[in-house]
Amino acid sequence: MVDIKPDRIIDDRNAPVDDSAVALFSQGLDATFALYRHASPHRKPRYDSLDVKACLLVQGGDRGLYEEPLFLRCYEKALSTIEELGITRLLRCGSNYPEIFPLDTFWNNQLNWGFHWQLVHLAALTGMASFWQRDYGNVLVGSTYPYSSGVVDFGSNFVTDPLLSSRRFRVYEEGWGFTRSQKAKLVSQWERGLRNLRVCWHSNPDQDNCGVCEKCFRTILNFKASGAFYLRDISLDEIRDKEIWNEHIFYEYQTILEDAEKWGTSQEPWAQALKERLSLGVYPAPKPLTFPQRMGKRIKHFLYYKKEDAASVRIKILGLRIYKRKKEGPLHQSRE
Repeated sequence: MVDIKPDRIIDDRNAPVDDSAVALFSQGLDATFALYRHASPHRKPRYDSLDVKACLLVQGGDRGLYEEPLFLRCYEKALSTIEELGITRLLRCGSNYPEIFPLDTFWNNQLNWGFHWQLVHLAALTGMASFWQRDYGNVLVGSTYPYSSGVVDFGSNFVTDPLLSSRRFRVYEEGWGFTRSQKAKLVSQWERGLRNLRVCWHSNPDQDNCGVCEKCFRTILNFKASGAFYLRDISLDEIRDKEIWNEHIFYEYQTILEDAEKWGTSQEPWAQALKERLSLGVYPAPKPLTFPQRMGKRIKHFLYYKKEDAASVRIKILGLRIYKRKKEGPLHQSRE
């Protein structure tokens, strides 16, 4: 246990209610769904809608702090997306968190950042959003697992997330009552939001979504359950042979079938193939990467970003980190 003793306590019980908000906008499905629910001009009137005046894109979470060309492309697409909703301010903030827990701390060798980020990411992101709490009274966050999942051992969950709020700066999470497929069904109605969606953990400078990793694969099926098309077609053999390495992801595929049943798409061949796959249960986690495989991933990572921009290269081999950074312009900035 860690004791935290503040220097002073501010009494904010009489603070006026403020419904202005800055939205965390990673361009993922959860964030896009939350933003559309609150800022779309076509949304149904709601008593609890927030007035979203700005969005925040964080560099250093799923995109490295020094991967400047790739981040700038994400920034421009995010700006294009929110402008259609009448939001013109896209804030930018950087974090060196992946440098504290380096890239070779893999979780099941599937993610491109340390496992620790999965346990604290919302606390870190809302902490960065709080830099603007003088301008906005809320931070809008897209929820992750729904109430029905019962998942609490994750960096964002319905038990601990509300505890990050204060009266002056509330963490408002949208979507706890929706499955991922239900979110996909709503986002499929927004052409630009769907076109600029970015769900992939393994993309490179040439693409936003690889279309083959577990996250892309599952998102494609989320949209198929709702009767919409996303990214590419998936063969039945790909579905039957899909590795599912933990119970959380297995649950996600189960909800896809449940939603397909509600929407009348459960008799389609892809849904039957998924039902066959789920009958086999959870496959064991992939074996740890060998030393040559880890070196190969690092070299591939280096070559990707060297091709994109030689002035923004990151090399990390055997624990040695060497950075070349652009000389012109600040790394952290906000754009209005």
